[in-house]
Amino acid sequence: MLTAFRAAVRVDFSAARGLGRPGGRVEGAYGALNTAEGGFFGTGDIAIKLKQPIYKGGRIRAERNRQRARLSSAGNRVQDTVDTVALQAIQAYFEVVRACRVLTKSQRNVEIVRRIVSRVRARVAGGAGTSADLSQAEARLHAANNSLAVAQLQYSAAQALYLTATGRHPGKLEQADLPRHHLPKS
Repeated sequence: MLTAFRAAVRVDFSAARGLGRPGGRVEGAYGALNTAEGGFFGTGDIAIKLKQPIYKGGRIRAERNRQRARLSSAGNRVQDTVDTVALQAIQAYFEVVRACRVLTKSQRNVEIVRRIVSRVRARVAGGAGTSADLSQAEARLHAANNSLAVAQLQYSAAQALYLTATGRHPGKLEQADLPRHHLPKS
């Protein structure tokens, strides 16, 4: 769409440049008339008109400047669209990387809490722990499983965002190391 708009503006700009140039046209007319005596009478006219604008109150220069500004504006709109698409792709990339890290940490957390629950069960079975300890550990396991489900949903949403922004599935993305030598030491 933007390419078509820019092409249309270029045509308008070319037309504006032509406003101050000489122009001309040819006009012609022919007519026929039957006479009362049964004859035929024909007439014809031909005219060639030339024009050269001398001064039009600055209208030609203003139109040229207006078309130049439209052409520049179209270029800026194209660049703005490019920048917006690039920003959306970058944001989607970082969202996938972040969601993947959160998902990985949530999976580790569930495994750790499962081990804790099995240890608490062993303690309760051995008489060293109470059923309240077991209930509390199981509640933590349920909370960890809920956090894992939320992390999985966020990861799926991040993948969909990446697909929308780039047109491709993210696959396995890695976050590049920051150029620490360019960052301040503080």
